[in-house]
Formats: sequence, structure tokens, C-alpha cells
Amino acid sequence: MKKFLLSLCAFVLVAGSVFAQDAEASFKEASKSWKSYATAGGDEKMDLLKQSAEKLDMAMEGADALDAKKATKVYKLRGDVYTELATQAVTRYQLDNEYKIPDMKAAIKSFDSYKMLYDKATKKYAKRDAMEGMKIAVEGMRNMGSVAFQQADYANSYHNFYNLSTGFDYLKENGETSTVFPTDKEYNENLLYAALTANAADMKAEARPIIERLYNEKFDDAGVYENMYKIYAEEDPEKALKVLAEGREKYPESEALLIAEINYYMSNNKLDELVGKLEKAIELDPSNTSFQLALGSTYDNLTQRELKAGNQEKADEYFEKARKYYSETLVIEPDNSTAVYSTGALYYNRAASMLTELIKMEEKGDYSKAAMDKQTAIRADIQKEFENALPYFQKAEKLNPSDMNTLLALKEIYARKDDFEMSGVFKKRIEQLNAGEKLETSYFADK
Repeated sequence: MKKFLLSLCAFVLVAGSVFAQDAEASFKEASKSWKSYATAGGDEKMDLLKQSAEKLDMAMEGADALDAKKATKVYKLRGDVYTELATQAVTRYQLDNEYKIPDMKAAIKSFDSYKMLYDKATKKYAKRDAMEGMKIAVEGMRNMGSVAFQQADYANSYHNFYNLSTGFDYLKENGETSTVFPTDKEYNENLLYAALTANAADMKAEARPIIERLYNEKFDDAGVYENMYKIYAEEDPEKALKVLAEGREKYPESEALLIAEINYYMSNNKLDELVGKLEKAIELDPSNTSFQLALGSTYDNLTQRELKAGNQEKADEYFEKARKYYSETLVIEPDNSTAVYSTGALYYNRAASMLTELIKMEEKGDYSKAAMDKQTAIRADIQKEFENALPYFQKAEKLNPSDMNTLLALKEIYARKDDFEMSGVFKKRIEQLNAGEKLETSYFADK
């Protein structure tokens, strides 16, 4: 057993020696590339930087096995190389937005290297170099975070913004100052950016503690409440609504919070409450057709609700309001396919409601003149509503030839008009869709 333990110790010592040798060899290769970088030109410069960075990453794996003097040289050079890589990459991107940055975490790696240098160094000048390097690295993280955001690379944007905050904290804890955040407000704004980009990257676990911290500290920004609401929406709806109400009270003009509130009322089918929220949204942004369309749809649903309840007068009132907001949407966007189809459906559903009423009357078997006259009048009204719906469905078919609901409506309307040839046309197109075909050309395209 004693011999086995001695053998094991010998293996560990040999392995440590190998790691140290590999680290030293990689460091030497990195140093060579770094020196060549100074006199190189064109694309070769970036290639040499990347080569040096790769070798230094390898050297870092065995740096702990080196003596303190050699290890600090590895940390220092890695910090310098990644600082230069971050700086050159951002500069090139600013000149050419098509340029692909080789390492979006270059500034983070630079900071981490200088931090290790600061923690391990014994000489004052080395610690000073490490601090100066970290100050430059946090600036690099801010730049990298912004570039990543512009490229919709939200995960790397989060990593840079979050590490920027923690890096700033580390400098402050060690008695150093950085101009990257002149005020606490700017520091907290950066934390918010980190949380927002984490959410955008579906990194909710990373976003949550940041948002909760800003919420508890009552940071003055509507985005904090919006994102707190999103965090709680699935797990604790009551708590989510409380946060949303706080935000709406504090920031009544925030469109983002208003939209969150609208989405809540829509998903919970709270139609009456939704009306006022959408009217406020239109007031804030009258050119946003999604609000006009949503309000038209809300009144459309209210119309159906009142029809089912037998409240014809209220249903007629809501019908006119739905038609008004669909029409306003079409004034702004004449080819808004949803508004076109929805207007047709509004008339179609009213006709369908009348048809239900007519069937009930016919089933009673009342053949008095008054009853028959009323049925005749209802049939005329049904036909009128189908006629009102027809041009909208025709246009909807032009805009989207493969929409099944539009084709079904057209087939039914033409059948009601006794135009069985046209009804057959749309019956055939429905069969084509059901068979898996895609209708590329509209029937009404040239009509």
C-alpha cells in the first residue's frame, strides 16, 4: 500500500511537471505571435492576435503549475492580448458592420486575466498594471455588449453587460475608480440592460436576480416593472398583477407596461376592462394599427357575447364600434389582411346569428302572416349581411389565397346566393388545401 501511494505521488508530480512544460511552451509560442503582431499588417495582424490568444488559453490550463513569476507573465500577456483583440475587433466592426468578431468574450477574458494577475502578483508595479488593465477591460466589455446587442446576439450582450457591472464592483472594492459609470443611475441602467438581454436570450434564471435586485432597490425605470411582471406571470399571476399595477401607477405613460397589461386582459378574456386599456394605447400611439385592430377584435368579441345573451341593442352598438376600428386600421394599412378578413367575418357572423334566429322561428311552425313576413324580412337581412361580407372575403383571398377560413366563407356565401358554380370553385380549392397543396395564385387576383 505504501509503495502504491508513493507511485501515485510520483505520478502527480510528473503530471504537474508536464502541465508546467506545456504551459511554458504555449506561453513562448504566444509571445512569439504577439511580437510579430507589432510589425505585421493587414489581415495577418488579426490572425497573429488570434494565434496568440489561443496559445495563451492553453497556457492558462497549466499556469497554476508554474512558479509565481512565470504564472504572472502568462496572466499579464493574456490580458494584453485579449484587450488588443477586443479593441481591434470593435474598431473593425465600426468600419464594416459585416465584420465577424472572432471572440465576443475577449474583453471578459482580458479582465479575468488581469484579475488573476492582481490576485497573484506580489510586486506593486504588477498590481498597478493589473488594475490599469482591468479599467481598460471594463470599457471593452461595454463596447462588446453594445456590438452584440446590435447583432441581436443577446446572450453575449448579457455576458458583457453583466461582467461589466461585476468588474466595476471589483475595482471599487479594491479602492480603484472607473469612469465607465459616472453615476449610480448609469450603473443600474447597465444592470437593467444585462437583465433585458438575458430575457431576450431566454436566460430567465440569469435575468431574475438582477431584476429582483433593481425592483427591491426601487430603481426608477418602467422596464424593471415590465420584466418583474414577466418573471412572475407564469408562476404567481396574483403577484405578477400586483407588480404590473404598481408599474402602471408609477409610469402611466409607459407603452410597454400598457401593452403588458393589455396582453394580461386579453389572455384572461377580460373584454370590458380591455376596452379602456386599448383606447389609452391608441391615444399614446395612434399610428400603431395593432392597437386599432385589437380594439376592433375586442368589440367584435363583445358583439358575439351580447348576441348569445340576447341583448340585440348592445350587440348592435358593439358591432358598429368593431366596424369603426377595423375601418380605421384599413385607412392606415389598406392591405392589412387581418383587418380585411375580420371585417368580412364581422358581417358574416351577424348573418349567421340571424340565420340561427330564423331556424328557431321555422321550427316553431308558425305560419301566420306576421310570422311569415318577419321570416322574409330576416332572410333579406341575412342576404344583405352576406353581400356586405363578400367584397372583404374576396380581397382577403387576394391577400392570402391559402387561408382556409376565407375559402370556407366564400364557398358558403356563394351557395347562399345560389351561385353553385362559384361555390364549387372554392369547394375545389378547399379540397386542394386539405390534400396538402399550397395555393400560390389567388382566384380573384385579376378580377
